[in-house]
Amino acid sequence: MAYSRLLSVIYPVLDRPEIIDSLLSLRSAVTDLKIETEVIVVDGSRSSLLLKDFSTYYFNIRYIDVSQTNFNFNKSKYINIGIKSSSGVYILISDSDILWNMPTLEKLLNSCNCRLSLGYVQKVLESKAELNVPSGLRYTFYLGNNRRLNKYVLIKKDNRRTMWRPGYGLVLFRHECVDLIHGLHEDFEGWGWEDCDLIIRAWLNGIDVKSVGEVVHVSHINLKEDLSNKIKSRNKNIKISFSVLSSLFPSRIKLSKSVQRAIF
Repeated sequence: MAYSRLLSVIYPVLDRPEIIDSLLSLRSAVTDLKIETEVIVVDGSRSSLLLKDFSTYYFNIRYIDVSQTNFNFNKSKYINIGIKSSSGVYILISDSDILWNMPTLEKLLNSCNCRLSLGYVQKVLESKAELNVPSGLRYTFYLGNNRRLNKYVLIKKDNRRTMWRPGYGLVLFRHECVDLIHGLHEDFEGWGWEDCDLIIRAWLNGIDVKSVGEVVHVSHINLKEDLSNKIKSRNKNIKISFSVLSSLFPSRIKLSKSVQRAIF
Protein backbone atom coordinates (compact mmCIF):
# COMPACT_ATOMS: atom_id res chain seq x y z
CA MET A 1 0.00 0.00 0.00
CA ALA A 2 1.35 3.44 -0.96
CA TYR A 3 0.67 6.45 1.29
CA SER A 4 0.24 9.83 -0.39
CA ARG A 5 0.85 11.98 2.69
CA LEU A 6 4.09 13.01 4.37
CA LEU A 7 5.34 11.24 7.51
CA SER A 8 7.46 13.28 9.92
CA VAL A 9 9.69 11.17 12.19
CA ILE A 10 11.09 12.91 15.27
CA TYR A 11 14.18 11.63 17.08
CA PRO A 12 15.08 13.28 20.41
CA VAL A 13 18.78 12.40 20.68
CA LEU A 14 21.35 12.53 23.47
CA ASP A 15 24.53 10.45 23.04
CA ARG A 16 22.99 7.52 21.21
CA PRO A 17 25.15 6.07 18.39
CA GLU A 18 22.45 3.40 17.93
CA ILE A 19 20.52 5.95 15.89
CA ILE A 20 22.36 4.75 12.77
CA ASP A 21 20.81 1.27 13.05
CA SER A 22 17.43 2.80 13.85
CA LEU A 23 17.54 5.00 10.76
CA LEU A 24 18.56 2.07 8.56
CA SER A 25 15.59 0.02 9.80
CA LEU A 26 13.27 3.01 9.34
CA ARG A 27 14.49 3.57 5.80
CA SER A 28 13.72 -0.04 4.92
CA ALA A 29 10.22 0.20 6.43
CA VAL A 30 9.19 3.46 4.73
CA THR A 31 10.66 2.32 1.41
CA ASP A 32 8.51 -0.81 1.48
CA LEU A 33 5.46 1.29 2.41
CA LYS A 34 6.20 3.88 -0.29
CA ILE A 35 5.54 6.82 2.02
CA GLU A 36 7.34 10.13 1.69
CA THR A 37 9.27 10.77 4.89
CA GLU A 38 11.17 13.55 6.63
CA VAL A 39 13.38 12.87 9.65
CA ILE A 40 13.90 15.54 12.30
CA VAL A 41 16.79 14.93 14.71
CA VAL A 42 16.57 17.17 17.77
CA ASP A 43 20.14 16.87 18.93
CA GLY A 44 21.47 17.59 22.40
CA SER A 45 24.85 15.97 21.83
CA ARG A 46 26.03 16.97 18.34
CA SER A 47 25.07 13.60 16.85
CA SER A 48 24.93 15.31 13.44
CA LEU A 49 28.70 14.78 13.26
CA LEU A 50 27.99 11.06 13.43
CA LEU A 51 25.35 11.29 10.70
CA LYS A 52 26.85 13.79 8.24
CA ASP A 53 27.84 11.16 5.67
CA PHE A 54 24.78 9.01 6.32
CA SER A 55 22.29 11.61 5.08
CA THR A 56 23.85 11.78 1.61
CA TYR A 57 22.10 8.55 0.58
CA TYR A 58 19.23 8.60 3.06
CA PHE A 59 15.95 10.52 2.90
CA ASN A 60 15.69 14.10 4.08
CA ILE A 61 17.22 14.57 7.54
CA ARG A 62 16.99 17.90 9.33
CA TYR A 63 19.07 18.66 12.41
CA ILE A 64 18.05 20.96 15.22
CA ASP A 65 21.02 21.51 17.51
CA VAL A 66 19.92 22.16 21.09
CA SER A 67 23.27 21.31 22.67
CA GLN A 68 23.90 24.98 23.49
CA THR A 69 20.49 25.72 25.02
CA ASN A 70 20.20 26.81 28.64
CA PHE A 71 18.04 23.89 29.81
CA ASN A 72 19.12 20.40 30.89
CA PHE A 73 18.06 17.31 28.97
CA ASN A 74 14.28 17.39 28.71
CA LYS A 75 12.85 14.81 26.33
CA SER A 76 9.47 16.56 26.19
CA LYS A 77 11.04 19.84 25.05
CA TYR A 78 13.14 18.05 22.45
CA ILE A 79 10.05 16.36 20.99
CA ASN A 80 7.97 19.56 21.03
CA ILE A 81 10.74 21.37 19.16
CA GLY A 82 10.59 18.64 16.54
CA ILE A 83 6.79 18.76 16.32
CA LYS A 84 6.83 22.54 15.75
CA SER A 85 9.31 22.04 12.90
CA SER A 86 7.41 19.17 11.27
CA SER A 87 5.29 19.44 8.17
CA GLY A 88 3.88 15.92 7.89
CA VAL A 89 0.27 14.83 8.10
CA TYR A 90 1.50 11.98 10.28
CA ILE A 91 3.98 12.43 13.15
CA LEU A 92 5.99 9.51 14.51
CA ILE A 93 8.05 9.87 17.69
CA SER A 94 10.92 7.40 17.89
CA ASP A 95 13.70 6.63 20.32
CA SER A 96 17.13 6.42 18.72
CA ASP A 97 17.72 2.82 19.83
CA ILE A 98 14.62 1.26 18.20
CA LEU A 99 14.70 -1.07 15.18
CA TRP A 100 11.62 -0.51 13.05
CA ASN A 101 9.87 -2.92 10.68
CA MET A 102 7.35 -2.44 7.90
CA PRO A 103 4.40 -4.42 9.39
CA THR A 104 4.43 -2.43 12.64
CA LEU A 105 4.79 0.93 10.92
CA GLU A 106 1.93 0.01 8.60
CA LYS A 107 -0.26 -0.96 11.58
CA LEU A 108 0.52 2.37 13.27
CA LEU A 109 -0.42 4.31 10.12
CA ASN A 110 -3.63 2.31 9.72
CA SER A 111 -4.53 2.95 13.38
CA CYS A 112 -4.57 6.66 12.53
CA ASN A 113 -7.15 6.49 9.74
CA CYS A 114 -9.41 8.77 11.78
CA ARG A 115 -8.46 12.43 12.16
CA LEU A 116 -8.28 12.31 15.97
CA SER A 117 -6.44 9.06 16.56
CA LEU A 118 -3.16 7.88 18.05
CA GLY A 119 -1.29 4.60 17.93
CA TYR A 120 1.60 3.37 20.02
CA VAL A 121 3.70 0.21 19.82
CA GLN A 122 2.18 -2.68 21.74
CA LYS A 123 5.38 -4.71 22.36
CA VAL A 124 9.05 -3.74 22.65
CA LEU A 125 11.43 -6.71 22.71
CA GLU A 126 15.06 -6.53 23.84
CA SER A 127 17.76 -7.48 21.35
CA LYS A 128 19.45 -9.16 24.33
CA ALA A 129 16.78 -10.75 26.48
CA GLU A 130 19.05 -10.99 29.53
CA LEU A 131 19.08 -7.17 29.71
CA ASN A 132 15.30 -6.92 29.97
CA VAL A 133 14.30 -4.46 32.73
CA PRO A 134 12.33 -6.26 35.49
CA SER A 135 8.63 -5.45 35.28
CA GLY A 136 8.53 -4.59 38.98
CA LEU A 137 10.44 -1.41 38.19
CA ARG A 138 7.83 -0.22 35.71
CA TYR A 139 4.58 1.71 36.08
CA THR A 140 1.71 1.72 33.65
CA PHE A 141 -1.87 2.94 33.34
CA TYR A 142 -5.34 1.60 32.72
CA LEU A 143 -7.81 3.51 30.55
CA GLY A 144 -11.35 2.81 31.72
CA ASN A 145 -14.96 3.96 31.75
CA ASN A 146 -17.13 4.09 34.88
CA ARG A 147 -20.82 3.21 35.04
CA ARG A 148 -21.74 6.64 33.71
CA LEU A 149 -19.38 6.07 30.78
CA ASN A 150 -17.04 8.76 32.03
CA LYS A 151 -13.41 8.13 31.19
CA TYR A 152 -10.93 7.63 33.99
CA VAL A 153 -7.28 6.60 34.31
CA LEU A 154 -5.68 4.34 36.91
CA ILE A 155 -1.89 4.71 37.33
CA LYS A 156 -0.53 1.44 38.68
CA LYS A 157 2.47 -0.84 39.02
CA ASP A 158 3.23 -3.02 36.00
CA ASN A 159 3.15 -6.60 37.32
CA ARG A 160 3.23 -8.39 33.97
CA ARG A 161 5.81 -11.15 33.82
CA THR A 162 6.67 -10.86 30.15
CA MET A 163 9.85 -10.48 28.11
CA TRP A 164 8.41 -7.41 26.44
CA ARG A 165 7.17 -4.01 27.53
CA PRO A 166 4.71 -1.52 25.99
CA GLY A 167 6.24 1.08 23.70
CA TYR A 168 4.45 4.12 25.10
CA GLY A 169 7.16 6.44 23.74
CA LEU A 170 6.85 5.10 20.19
CA VAL A 171 3.80 7.03 19.11
CA LEU A 172 2.22 7.94 15.79
CA PHE A 173 -0.59 10.48 15.45
CA ARG A 174 -2.05 12.94 12.97
CA HIS A 175 -0.96 16.56 13.08
CA GLU A 176 -4.50 17.62 13.98
CA CYS A 177 -4.04 16.05 17.42
CA VAL A 178 -1.32 18.58 18.27
CA ASP A 179 -3.79 21.47 18.57
CA LEU A 180 -5.95 19.44 20.94
CA ILE A 181 -3.25 18.16 23.30
CA HIS A 182 -0.68 20.97 22.81
CA GLY A 183 2.26 18.59 22.47
CA LEU A 184 4.11 17.07 25.41
CA HIS A 185 4.03 18.56 28.89
CA GLU A 186 7.34 20.42 29.45
CA ASP A 187 7.51 20.65 33.25
CA PHE A 188 9.05 17.20 33.40
CA GLU A 189 12.72 16.71 34.09
CA GLY A 190 15.04 14.32 32.28
CA TRP A 191 13.56 10.96 31.37
CA GLY A 192 10.38 9.09 32.19
CA TRP A 193 6.56 9.20 32.04
CA GLU A 194 6.35 12.00 29.46
CA ASP A 195 5.12 9.41 26.94
CA CYS A 196 2.45 7.98 29.26
CA ASP A 197 1.27 11.49 30.10
CA LEU A 198 0.86 12.23 26.38
CA ILE A 199 -1.25 9.13 25.78
CA ILE A 200 -3.39 9.75 28.88
CA ARG A 201 -4.08 13.38 27.92
CA ALA A 202 -4.87 12.36 24.34
CA TRP A 203 -7.38 9.75 25.50
CA LEU A 204 -9.08 12.06 28.04
CA ASN A 205 -9.38 14.71 25.31
CA GLY A 206 -11.36 12.35 23.07
CA ILE A 207 -8.58 11.01 20.85
CA ASP A 208 -8.90 7.34 19.92
CA VAL A 209 -5.93 5.36 21.30
CA LYS A 210 -4.71 1.97 20.02
CA SER A 211 -1.66 -0.21 20.63
CA VAL A 212 -0.35 -2.32 17.74
CA GLY A 213 2.71 -4.16 16.47
CA GLU A 214 6.12 -4.87 17.93
CA VAL A 215 9.68 -3.55 17.54
CA VAL A 216 13.14 -4.38 18.89
CA HIS A 217 15.07 -2.24 21.34
CA VAL A 218 18.86 -2.29 20.90
CA SER A 219 19.85 -3.43 24.38
CA HIS A 220 22.52 -1.59 26.30
CA ILE A 221 23.72 -2.05 29.85
CA ASN A 222 22.16 0.29 32.41
CA LEU A 223 24.58 0.91 35.26
CA LYS A 224 22.88 0.67 38.66
CA GLU A 225 23.53 4.35 39.32
CA ASP A 226 22.16 5.38 35.92
CA LEU A 227 19.06 3.20 36.34
CA SER A 228 18.52 4.57 39.85
CA ASN A 229 18.65 8.17 38.56
CA LYS A 230 16.19 7.33 35.79
CA ILE A 231 13.76 5.79 38.28
CA LYS A 232 13.98 8.87 40.51
CA SER A 233 13.38 11.13 37.51
CA ARG A 234 10.44 9.00 36.36
CA ASN A 235 8.85 8.96 39.82
CA LYS A 236 9.17 12.74 40.12
CA ASN A 237 7.54 13.14 36.70
CA ILE A 238 4.64 10.89 37.73
CA LYS A 239 3.97 13.28 40.62
CA ILE A 240 4.00 16.25 38.25
CA SER A 241 1.74 14.46 35.77
CA PHE A 242 -0.74 13.42 38.46
CA SER A 243 -0.95 16.97 39.81
CA VAL A 244 -1.51 18.58 36.41
CA LEU A 245 -3.94 15.94 35.11
CA SER A 246 -5.95 16.03 38.34
CA SER A 247 -6.44 19.77 37.93
CA LEU A 248 -7.47 19.41 34.28
CA PHE A 249 -9.65 16.35 34.77
CA PRO A 250 -10.98 16.34 38.37
CA SER A 251 -11.81 12.88 39.76
CA ARG A 252 -10.63 11.22 36.54
CA ILE A 253 -7.06 10.33 37.62
CA LYS A 254 -6.61 7.60 40.21
CA LEU A 255 -3.55 6.00 41.82
CA SER A 256 -3.19 2.39 42.93
CA LYS A 257 -2.14 1.82 46.54
CA SER A 258 1.24 0.48 45.41
CA VAL A 259 1.96 3.70 43.49
CA GLN A 260 0.86 5.84 46.43
CA ARG A 261 3.21 3.96 48.77
CA ALA A 262 6.18 3.98 46.41
CA ILE A 263 6.01 7.53 45.04
CA PHE A 264 3.77 9.76 47.17
